[in-house]
Amino acid sequence: MSSRRMLMVVVTDDGQVFNRSVEFAEDVSADELADVQNALNAALSGHSISEVRKAEGVRIEALSARSRAS
Repeated sequence: MSSRRMLMVVVTDDGQVFNRSVEFAEDVSADELADVQNALNAALSGHSISEVRKAEGVRIEALSARSRAS
């Protein structure tokens, strides 16, 4: 993985595993990745996979906007 890519792995309570590669517009530091990880954990924890799928586009866009604002 380059410093512009992140592999996101989601493990559900029932053991299902989903992964997705995310590409950023610019290089991302380890600290910035930790911020993204924390934001995703806070946004996704406690929700069903169907809820996450429905809201995924909105949440990813919100994270992108937050990243651009920094």
